[in-house]
Formats: sequence, structure tokens, C-alpha cells
Amino acid sequence: MTKRIAALFIIAITSQACFASKSDFDALRTDVAASQRRAITSDSIQRLQIAQLASVSRSIADLGDSLRAMNSRLESSRTMTHSEIAGIKQDIARLQDASGQSEERLKEIRATLEDKAPVVAADSVSTAPGPARLLQLGKDQMTRRSYSTGRAALNDLMTRYPTSDLVPDAIFEIAQSYRAENNLNSADSAYTDLALRFPNSPRVPSALYKRALILQSLQRQAQARQLFQEVVRRFPRSPEASLAQERLGGAR
Repeated sequence: MTKRIAALFIIAITSQACFASKSDFDALRTDVAASQRRAITSDSIQRLQIAQLASVSRSIADLGDSLRAMNSRLESSRTMTHSEIAGIKQDIARLQDASGQSEERLKEIRATLEDKAPVVAADSVSTAPGPARLLQLGKDQMTRRSYSTGRAALNDLMTRYPTSDLVPDAIFEIAQSYRAENNLNSADSAYTDLALRFPNSPRVPSALYKRALILQSLQRQAQARQLFQEVVRRFPRSPEASLAQERLGGAR
């Protein structure tokens, strides 16, 4: 559009062989106005999405604070009744669910923003989707049980954007896909890879816990128990720590 506008201006101003008609100038003014409206609309949408991104981020932070406060209350109390404890656990579960939904919404907004500003590929000919979009594409395929296609998108994410903060999520989703296919050895390897490469990722407690479940199903009880203990020791306030503690109690 910009090239067309510039070309019309050049023709109108510099041409000595012909003159632009009134209809040409009318078309030019229409193109300029339309271009300006699109730019304003696109900018407004992007500003709204950025505001939504900030809002969801704040919501996740608030939910995290609430979860930590409830876990702390649950751990510190020694005089609560069973019904009170059950009530707090239900509240924690609701907050965890809300937190998970907020995180998913955050990733969806990031993917949408990336679509508005695509990344130019190395060959400078085509455009490549950003990491959030690739993560979303991979998860969408896995929801449809197209696991190999989903893994291809996630591997593409890790190849194109090896330093992205979404790489741990990609590895986790790959492990989940292998687990869904009952390919337990590959799932175990992916969970292990995540825990070793990104020890501080929020995905690690879940990865360790799910890996322990796999080891348990493979009758490797001693190793599974060590992982359950590791989850409780390293991530005592995580939901997985409570689940691991129950597993350890049941294994005695």
C-alpha cells in the first residue's frame, strides 16, 4: 500500500508526459484514508492486547500469592478440624485451576501478538511464527491426538528459539504426548531432560512427579520413592508435593 501511494505521488509530481486525473487523486485520497484507518485500528487492537497481557500477568501473580498464603496456613495450623482442612484444600484447588487458566490465556495473548508482528525468517523470504504461536500450534495438535505433528511444532520452537522462556513448556508438552501414547521410556527421558536443563522452571515439580509415576508403573519402586521425596524436599509448597506425600504415605 505504501509503495502504491508513493508511486502515485511521483507520477503526479514528476511526470511531464501526462497529468493525473481527478479520479486518480480521489483514489489516492481514499487509499490514504483507508491506510490510516487500518493503522489506527491495528494499533488500537495491539494496545488492547498488551493491556490484557499485563492484566493476566498481574492476575497470575495475585493467584500465586493467594496459593502460597493458603498453603502456609495449612502447614502451620495444628488445631484445624478435618472439615476446615478439606475446605482450604478445595480453595487451593480452585485457585490452582484459575491460575492454570490464566497462564493458558497469557500464552494465547502472546501468540496473538506474535501473529501481529511476525518474525522474519533467516532466509528473508518467508515469515516464521513466534515461540508462543508454535507452542499453541503444538498443543492444539496434541488436543486432536496428532502427537507427532504437535511434537514437530514444539521441536521447531526449540530449534528456532533455543533461548525462549517457553522451551521448558515445549519439553513438558513433548513428554506429555509420549505419555499419552504410552511411550513411557521416551516420556521419562523428556521429563528428565526438562528437570536437568531447567531446574528452576515452574514445570519441574510436575515433571518430577510424573516421572515418579512412570517409574512406579514400571515397578521401579525405589527410584520412584526417591523422586517423590525430592519433590517434597525441593518444592514443599507445590501441589505436587502434597500428592507425592500421599504416595509416600501409601507406600509405607
